[in-house]
Amino acid sequence: METAKMASACSSPDISLMTNATRTSSYMVRVDDSDDLKSLCTKYVPFWNTLDNDDIKVNRITIALTNRVYKVQITHPEDGTLRVQKVLLRIISADKTILFDLDHQNEVLELLSSYEFAPKLVAVFPGGRIEQWLDGFVLDTDSLQNLSIVTSIASLLGKFHRIVSMVAKPSWSRRPSIERTIEKWIPHARTIVKDNGLNIEVEEMCRAFDIYKKVIAKHAETSQSFSNKVMFCHNDLHIKNIIATYHGLRLIDFEYSGFNYVGYDIANFFAEITFCYDVDIPPYFRVDESLELSRDLKVLFASVYLSEVTSSNVMPSDSELVEEFLRSIEIHSLGPMLFWSFWGILMVTQPEANVCFDYLAYSKIKFDVFKRILKRVTVEYTLD
Repeated sequence: METAKMASACSSPDISLMTNATRTSSYMVRVDDSDDLKSLCTKYVPFWNTLDNDDIKVNRITIALTNRVYKVQITHPEDGTLRVQKVLLRIISADKTILFDLDHQNEVLELLSSYEFAPKLVAVFPGGRIEQWLDGFVLDTDSLQNLSIVTSIASLLGKFHRIVSMVAKPSWSRRPSIERTIEKWIPHARTIVKDNGLNIEVEEMCRAFDIYKKVIAKHAETSQSFSNKVMFCHNDLHIKNIIATYHGLRLIDFEYSGFNYVGYDIANFFAEITFCYDVDIPPYFRVDESLELSRDLKVLFASVYLSEVTSSNVMPSDSELVEEFLRSIEIHSLGPMLFWSFWGILMVTQPEANVCFDYLAYSKIKFDVFKRILKRVTVEYTLD
């Protein structure tokens, strides 16, 4: 990858953890019938217009669950040329406009890349875009038992929230994106369930959304925790969206990024640690609660994150502040569980959805977790 221009955008883990640089290749499969994809790259990537299709090879990234994503590279790398050797090609079908605003997404990526928080935007074309390829590997759950990695992620997220919130365009909505997005998704989810006869309680999920808003509103009135602040968030933070490079950790995949509760972003990260997607049999994911971060690691994460985002030291020993923050994170974990429950329903009918993933089962599991959390954090509101 190109050398980062802004050191604050990268957080540097122990370089000894970078030994498995081949890990990313296990998430790729060669695409043989790829002339159309190659043509897009020769048309839009600078200096690729003189390349023939035989000069290019394409691999699909199999862990991408929302879009079709490819690594496209020159077959025989060249030295001493202005031509980039590899790029990331993202194909986004028109049906995905239900999930997000593509124009806004490209606008966000362009701003984030200018601050080195996201890969550079190489080109935008109807139905997709081309991005800088970041050399490195995706993290795995074992990485999160290392203090260096945990604190690096906490520091990186704190910088991301603080800096991007300051430079975000005034036209971007400051209303929490979970509320805006689910309100938009509900009518589509109802239609999909009805038209396809899906065995899922979508009306119960809609009631859950009303309860969620009440729980969060009451919590915000009674708690001064930083987690209740609305800042610019990644909104899909998990280890597969963090790349370990030799220059530090980098965030990728900003499809759902926007202003949201800080607690949502961190709660999603904590929760996703227990969801494993390296599974070869249906439903192609599993939940392993033994992978959850220990209390000590969560305290350390909170301490480093709060120190970075507030630009003031918050020690792990500041128990009142840190404990209130973590209690608030648990309440905010209702948000991502409900968000991904609706997302799973919408993905069921997407024509280019990953066939090796059971989106409906995923939706049900997320909603089951939502209900368990709701019983744990409040007795005032119930779905029963």
